[in-house]
Amino acid sequence: MLTFFSNSLSRHVQFDQLEALDKEQLSAFHAELCETVGMLNTVITDAKNKERASGVPVDPDWLHRVSTKKRIALKFATEEVS
Repeated sequence: MLTFFSNSLSRHVQFDQLEALDKEQLSAFHAELCETVGMLNTVITDAKNKERASGVPVDPDWLHRVSTKKRIALKFATEEVS
């Protein structure tokens, strides 16, 4: 089961319980998810640029963890809730 800790809601949100959030909570959560994805994109890009500049490879475990968090945030952000 996918979960995401929301700072804006101060709790874990489960993917299958998105419909339990009211409109205001969903809006705040979606904004947080979009900000998170943008920040993770920047972090990944910066790490890859540093790798190219220095020749020191990015830690693959770190990259996997960051990429996984990004995929989870995108999954939540793109889910349509009726």
